[in-house]
Amino acid sequence: MINHLEVSMKAAEKHKINVRIHAALKSTYFDTIQLATCVNILEDFGYTIIQEDYTRWDGFICGAEGHEYFTIAKNDLNQIMLTRVVKNAMLSLSWHKMESGRYEVIAYVS
Repeated sequence: MINHLEVSMKAAEKHKINVRIHAALKSTYFDTIQLATCVNILEDFGYTIIQEDYTRWDGFICGAEGHEYFTIAKNDLNQIMLTRVVKNAMLSLSWHKMESGRYEVIAYVS
């Protein structure tokens, strides 16, 4: 198992990330659940989402509706064997499939 260290995300950085996520998801319905969009934004700020074993998240989400929380870590998992887990923030993702077949997606970093 990979070792981990807890770090904090500054409030100003959370705000900047949330502004970008909101801009990407606002007033739009999507053909797919937009997890990749959120992860790409996190990666622009040097973060990623991880699994319970502290490795990069690898999976899929599906269903007509749902809500998931993802653990955030500094995006340097390939460079060191010490994952820096963000202790004061998580990615929150909610989705609902409309009658049209498209998804309404809400996401933010808490």
